[in-house]
Amino acid sequence: MIWSSWSEFINMGGYAGFVWWSYGVTAAFMIGEVILLGRRRRTVLQRLARLIKANKHPKTTGTIETKQEYRK
Repeated sequence: MIWSSWSEFINMGGYAGFVWWSYGVTAAFMIGEVILLGRRRRTVLQRLARLIKANKHPKTTGTIETKQEYRK
């Protein structure tokens, strides 16, 4: 389509409500996905840091190594 003015472009041939609403919903979902991915990444990094810290502690019990020692 060729529009002769910005108002015709914004009106989208009478379908402005559907078109701009669709763009808005898509943008909202994409922003939400980025936010959720950031939260998941932070949670995973925190869990990994706790696991690394727990495995370096000399009095750690319940690890795979200590369970294997009991089987011997």
